[in-house]
Amino acid sequence: MMLAEGVTFPGRPDGELPWLAALEPFTMDAPLVAAVTELGSAVFAYVDAVQHLYRDGDPEVRTLLDAGTPPDLRGLELDRPVQTFRLDCITAGRPVVTEIEEVYGNAGKAHAMEAAYGVPASGLYDAFAAQGVTHILVDDQVTTYGPELAIVARRLADHGADVQVRPFSTVRAATTGTAWRFCYTTDLAQYTPDHRRTLTRGRINYVNPLFHGYGAKLLPALLRHPATEPALTRLLGAVRMGVLRAGFAPCHALDPADTAGLDVLAADRRGWVVKVTDSPHDRTATWGSRGVYFGEHSAASWRQVLASVHVGHLPRRPHAPAQFMAARLIDSDRFGVPFLHPDSQRAALMPQARIRLAPIFFRDSKGVRLVAGHATFVNTSRKVHLGRPAVCAPLDWARDTGSKPSPAVNNRVIGSAGADTIWHACH
Repeated sequence: MMLAEGVTFPGRPDGELPWLAALEPFTMDAPLVAAVTELGSAVFAYVDAVQHLYRDGDPEVRTLLDAGTPPDLRGLELDRPVQTFRLDCITAGRPVVTEIEEVYGNAGKAHAMEAAYGVPASGLYDAFAAQGVTHILVDDQVTTYGPELAIVARRLADHGADVQVRPFSTVRAATTGTAWRFCYTTDLAQYTPDHRRTLTRGRINYVNPLFHGYGAKLLPALLRHPATEPALTRLLGAVRMGVLRAGFAPCHALDPADTAGLDVLAADRRGWVVKVTDSPHDRTATWGSRGVYFGEHSAASWRQVLASVHVGHLPRRPHAPAQFMAARLIDSDRFGVPFLHPDSQRAALMPQARIRLAPIFFRDSKGVRLVAGHATFVNTSRKVHLGRPAVCAPLDWARDTGSKPSPAVNNRVIGSAGADTIWHACH
């Protein structure tokens, strides 16, 4: 069913999903739904507060968010708030955010999963349609999401919307309408200055607005920064700050000159993750799990990563300058996940799998809403991202008081279908 709806990915054989298909949705029980929804609402307020501080000229906010962004792409559309994002979370007794993703490639999958699993995706598409979307404008260097975005355009056509999927390079001064921006504002730097002015000062209304801070990897680092925490507490209040502190893994920017800070990471390597936040000569280093390094893997490789941080380049790539952040490692709950074995077409079980929740939120005149999402499971790595060894399941929850809830999720095994094979996925 998902293949028939157009789910594919370049490089995968025809007739084969780019991930392992769960046998059932991942059903979020009422406490998890409440926690995820509360966290999503708090993140909207947090981003609004950061945008407020940026607009007021807070030096620390501007320093962290402006890194790697050309001056003409900084601080655009500060009068408009963020409208939609996906949270990447692990669950460790509660949801803990590892990243705020404003450019998410899951809207098409939501439609296909609705067809395959019966889990509604209408909330997401109703929200996009209500914005009057006429274009999906795509980063010219992102060539792998064509099938995904074609599904989105086809689904929006059911709302009477004639949506064109186009690269940013085709936009002209006369182009009008409302566009879902499938490109980080910072990455508009690939275009000429004249074309950037057309994109940023033209007649297009963007979803999300063009404030570059939404896509900054270091956005969560301001939450606990000693220079910004007091102002954020003043704007958000102690209760909401408590929700955010509990819902985010502690993180901070890495200063190559801070040898004492790097020594701390070296001494406690199993408790930390290092991520690339910017690499001007290799934008892919910040995509997905590519520029993510776990201290627990190997002491030797960790020393190499920290040495690269100290001199400011990508590991094993001395000619590729880079900036980094460190985040506390939060281990996830483990699950046994039934899925369809791709070779035998029989039920199999992935045991002791780590989880990544990817709930999508929208904010409009109806308020903040959890509208779609999926869960990803792996038992081969801490990099819980979609790919060949990952099981993917849509998120299911009771959307109103008249909804019939799906079978409850056991803390260790999801789904009720029997599995006659134990699957030890390996790279």
